[in-house]
Amino acid sequence: MAEMGALWGIRWRMLRAALLYWLMAVGYDPEIGGLSNRLYGVYLVLVLGGLGVLAWLEVLSAAVQAAAALAAAPSAPPLPGVLLGALPVLVGLLQVVGVALAWWMSPLRLTWPEIAYVAGSPVPAAAIVAVAFLRVALLALPLSAMLGALAAALLSGGDRTSLAAAAVALAVALVAMGPNWLAAMTRLAVARRGRWLAPVVAIVLLIAGIAAPAAALWPGRLLAGVIAGQPLWPAVAWLGAVGVLLAAAAVWVGGRVNLTDVVDESALYARLAVYAPADRRDPAVLAQARAQAHRGSRRAWPRLPDASGDVMVAARSGLARLRRPAQLLYLGEDLTLALSGCWMLADPRIAHPWFAWLLLMVAVPPRGLGDGFLADTEAPFLRQLLPRSDLAVLVADEVLPFALLAVAAIAIWVAARPPAGGVVLGVLLIPALLALRAACRGFAARTRLGARVQIPFAPVAAVSFGLVLLLGIVAGAPWVALVLAALLSVGIGAVLAHAW
Repeated sequence: MAEMGALWGIRWRMLRAALLYWLMAVGYDPEIGGLSNRLYGVYLVLVLGGLGVLAWLEVLSAAVQAAAALAAAPSAPPLPGVLLGALPVLVGLLQVVGVALAWWMSPLRLTWPEIAYVAGSPVPAAAIVAVAFLRVALLALPLSAMLGALAAALLSGGDRTSLAAAAVALAVALVAMGPNWLAAMTRLAVARRGRWLAPVVAIVLLIAGIAAPAAALWPGRLLAGVIAGQPLWPAVAWLGAVGVLLAAAAVWVGGRVNLTDVVDESALYARLAVYAPADRRDPAVLAQARAQAHRGSRRAWPRLPDASGDVMVAARSGLARLRRPAQLLYLGEDLTLALSGCWMLADPRIAHPWFAWLLLMVAVPPRGLGDGFLADTEAPFLRQLLPRSDLAVLVADEVLPFALLAVAAIAIWVAARPPAGGVVLGVLLIPALLALRAACRGFAARTRLGARVQIPFAPVAAVSFGLVLLLGIVAGAPWVALVLAALLSVGIGAVLAHAW
């Protein structure tokens, strides 16, 4: 019991932090004293609670009206009766799906504090499973009771059996949670790597349900019977007893799981738990957390070479792109912009869309060349451990993708047969344009002015490439534009060389 008390203490602190977030969102800070602040808290409780009760009563009223409309519809038999007869099958199918999903992804998931202080401690695994089961039950059972009451109002055409249906639905949810957790704990204890068996488990349960429909449809039939007006307490007693036995079996089997496997499967959940509740629904946050969890669960390949200094930084940046092949597609943006810009500067006949090209250069968010430097500057604590100037870090991070892009673009330029006299100009212009784009991105990522205001990429690129295009296309001096691009890259590099 002492271990369970400590586990509940950890969960309570996490719940308190989440509650504090939502209270702060409505303008109430419980840590601030004062009569006015306390009165505002009472006001929020009364208003939000009253709105919740009124909203729930409105939902029940709408369900009763919908049931009356369905009963009055010209159909034989009436639709509510059909739905009530199909309720046992629906509950049975939900149980099968729940067991299969629990087999695939265990409901026992740990956060970073629990991984750090609980998973490696001598706390029995059964206590961890019991606390996790109760925590999920405290959230799922009230929701099931509300759905049961709503189903009673919708299928019976009144609220006479809503409370009874809510109690039975709560017991049915407990009976459903037991097999879910029992299946998950069995897989973790016996077939740790057998997640792929989830479809097989679902098929076996469907066959068993078809072979013994009385047992498979029993919970749903009890719920449908109570909605139809049958006695309440026998159904609640039988369902409650079976649910408690299944939950106890799940906890007993959970005492034999390997918590190392639980920690591995909790990677995504733990990463998302550190974000604010509203941020967890952000697709970008979810995608980043999934990518980090996926990379953390597989071996690093290829390995870093035995090197040091700038060579190690360059190798790390190159390997980071090789381990994420999708990121290499972003380099195609830099390749396309460099080739099209070079072609406009070298051939005046196709220089008309230069302003549209400049808009693309400025408006499209830069990805590809410069990603490695941006990753090194996102964490100030780690950046201070790298004793190099921003210019040195930028060159080390981008030398490999820069060389790859330059070679590929020059090869395409030569193979495309540029206008007469433009081969040499293009061979020099392509590296200059790529270097200027990387310099603009590095300048935007790290350079600060006296007021410590970061300059965005758009104005830096607009001024730099705008001057190059004005000289090369409008003024008709592409060689002067080449020199200007090189000088701008050197000037930005000199600024980065003194940045830290």
